[in-house]
Amino acid sequence: MLTVELFGPLRSRNLHLLLDTGAMRTAIRPQHLEFVGYPRFALSAPVPVVGVTGIAVASIERVIRLDLSGIVRDNLDVVAIDLASPPHIDGLLGMDFLAGALVTINTVEGWVEIVDL
Repeated sequence: MLTVELFGPLRSRNLHLLLDTGAMRTAIRPQHLEFVGYPRFALSAPVPVVGVTGIAVASIERVIRLDLSGIVRDNLDVVAIDLASPPHIDGLLGMDFLAGALVTINTVEGWVEIVDL
């Protein structure tokens, strides 16, 4: 679980995201986008999203900034979707965020290191 700060037009919020190297885009629950100032009615038109459980409907929202311990992505298009996961998981950190970074996953010791290049 990674703590990522989501910035919106009104405020920011820390989110708990799972690292998902199989996800092309970062996905965030819509209620968190709403909290930081992206109104739900203003989210883009629904788009199909294909995942391991099938096809779901979501929308794409451009967020001002995501910050993972100083690794920053500005104007990132994220998927706004209600995830079928426990409520303490706020979303998935996908490959769009990780582009341009060196990611080391140590499954023996249970840690992940992400370095922006």
